[in-house]
Amino acid sequence: MKAIRVDGNDVFAVLTAMKAARKICINESRPVLIEAMSYRLAHHSSTDESTYYRSPHEIHYWRKHDPIMRLQRYMENRGIWDAEKEEKWLKLSNQIIEKAIEEGVLEKPMSPESLFTDVYAEMPPILRKQMMEAKLHFEKYRDKYPLDDYMPWK
Repeated sequence: MKAIRVDGNDVFAVLTAMKAARKICINESRPVLIEAMSYRLAHHSSTDESTYYRSPHEIHYWRKHDPIMRLQRYMENRGIWDAEKEEKWLKLSNQIIEKAIEEGVLEKPMSPESLFTDVYAEMPPILRKQMMEAKLHFEKYRDKYPLDDYMPWK
């Protein structure tokens, strides 16, 4: 399989790699693997404290190579982005996020069934068996699980 390795922190390098991969897929009818070399700035999870195994120097170095910040500097240097546009964009983005949160809070969380149905397009038999076992378990011990707080099982 053809593979393209690219600096995943460079938006334009990724765009170029995607265009090259697309051309191969269309012209040669074969897949292309794009390996975007990047760096995870954030912790793995809320329980992970990455400063235990990464130095402040390392984090500072990679923060300067953050793809969003690199693109922002590029756009500012060419006069297509500025502090005013940034402020408007942040305000609009926050409004969209707040509206989505408000709407999401009104909905019940997904049913436990989604643990099984959200994985494969076609559920393997072993997973279907596990899902049915879980459903029976939840029904049997209904008094232990607040299932009415969730969307219903299908």
